[in-house]
Amino acid sequence: MFNLNGINFVNPEAMYYLNNYIVIIIIGIICSIPLKKVKEKLLDNTKSKKKEIIVGLLGSIACVFIVIVSTASLVNNSFNPFLYFRF
Repeated sequence: MFNLNGINFVNPEAMYYLNNYIVIIIIGIICSIPLKKVKEKLLDNTKSKKKEIIVGLLGSIACVFIVIVSTASLVNNSFNPFLYFRF
C-alpha cells in the first residue's frame, strides 16, 4: 500500500489509467469545490444584473461541457471486441 512490497507508486498501469481518466479526475476536482459559496461571494459584493447573467452563463456552459465529456467517454468505451468474438 505504501510501497512496502517493492512495487513502484508510478508504474505503466497507473500511467495508463491516468491517461485515460485525466478528464474525469479534473472534473471531479472542480466539482469538489463549493461552487455555491463562491457564487454567493461573487454576487454579494455587487448586486449587478450583469454579474448574475455572467455567472448563470458560466454555469450553463459548464453543464454543457460535462454532458459532452460524458457522452464522449461513453462512446469511447462502448466497443468491446471480445463480446463479438463468441459469435
